[in-house]
Amino acid sequence: MKYINKEEFQMKAKIVVVMTAFVVFFACAAPNEQGPSPGHGASSAMQGFAHLILSPLQIAAGLLEGIAAVPYFLSTNIHFKKTLTAVPWTALSIGPPCLEKTSGSRNHRPS
Repeated sequence: MKYINKEEFQMKAKIVVVMTAFVVFFACAAPNEQGPSPGHGASSAMQGFAHLILSPLQIAAGLLEGIAAVPYFLSTNIHFKKTLTAVPWTALSIGPPCLEKTSGSRNHRPS
């Protein structure tokens, strides 16, 4: 395996910086008279870079929030298999309040 020396690394780093600046500078097309301004394009690009940088932080924050909620959920003693099989689904009040639970008719309740 060949290791590069410090001068070679600095030269390659300068080439990368120059090439990146070249691409960024010449990738911008001149807008037509009624097109968007270069300032609008630059602000959109900066907003995109900000989202790119912040997205890993948002993912990490979501994971940490989920991990932080685990002790709370463990302390509630909810057993999902027992709960879902013990509750008859017909007893749940899902639907509009005008449905009668006993007969299932559509009679409106007096208010």
